[in-house]
Amino acid sequence: MHLENHILLEKLQNYQERLRSELTNAQKMQEALMPNDLARKLLLENYGLKIQSYFLPSLEIGGDFWSFDPIDEDRVAFHITDFSGHGIGAAINTFRLHTIISELKDKSLKLSSAEAVNHINHSLTAILARGQFATLRMTRLSIRLVGLHQVLF
Repeated sequence: MHLENHILLEKLQNYQERLRSELTNAQKMQEALMPNDLARKLLLENYGLKIQSYFLPSLEIGGDFWSFDPIDEDRVAFHITDFSGHGIGAAINTFRLHTIISELKDKSLKLSSAEAVNHINHSLTAILARGQFATLRMTRLSIRLVGLHQVLF
């Protein structure tokens, strides 16, 4: 009985270590979806915009992310997303949404923000399970109109 307990405990410890390692890797992958220091530095150099952010999911990984995409020399698109739920399922949905937004980049020059959000909504509803949803805020900022004022969204 002691030998059996020892084997079960060892299996449990191995499983927990593997899960911890997988979650750490997933956390790094999710953080890589968001702009790093170099991307924010280029935003400051090219558009005069200084962005500060802080990301702390409620679990190791979660359903939130934000990013920005330059549109042209005067405009930048920002988006921030919060998926329903927490943990692995919500994090997988952030990767799905990131892929949809990345595929939309080439078309985004021709689309209004409303058209882009409608496209994203149509794509997400085709792949999300019933009861899963996201809140998405997409803002296009014209640097000429904003100047060096503080922008919060």
